Amino acid sequence: MVKVTAKDLQRDFYNREGYRYELVAPNVYLDSYSGEMDILCIRKSGFIDEIEIKISVPDFKADFKKTLKILTGGVDDWGYPEREKILKHESLPLGYNPCNRFYFLLPEDIYGKVCIPEYSGLYIYKKSGVIYREKEAPLLHRRKITLGEKYSIGRKMCYRYWDQLKIKDEG
Repeated sequence: MVKVTAKDLQRDFYNREGYRYELVAPNVYLDSYSGEMDILCIRKSGFIDEIEIKISVPDFKADFKKTLKILTGGVDDWGYPEREKILKHESLPLGYNPCNRFYFLLPEDIYGKVCIPEYSGLYIYKKSGVIYREKEAPLLHRRKITLGEKYSIGRKMCYRYWDQLKIKDEG
């Protein structure tokens, strides 16, 4: 049996669910504080869905150790906004994370071996290549993505595309 990769799941998710969104982008950082999203999906409403891909039980457990930096409201000695580290999965139900809805995407063989948090939705990848939504994610907050953030994501995707073409030409 061929082992499924995160790229396989990104591609299959896009092929199955991409039509529902205004923009779907793989491996995106919204900013330098919130961490990478395996799949960032922007709804026409301006809400963000984050799809976190986990292909093994240890990979799933490791996600709960990730941190991000949230604004504290203060200012440091240099005049920059102060930030505090918080565990990513503590930030989600509190609405500190930029995503409005958070989902895990798991292969079906690890689904029964992990506990899906209440604040998370779930997509399951079947061995046949089908992805289906097992659990809808609750709305975590009502902030919408800004036009500037959308533009930034578009620029990053363009850079990635052109860099990949450059690598292929040089190879």
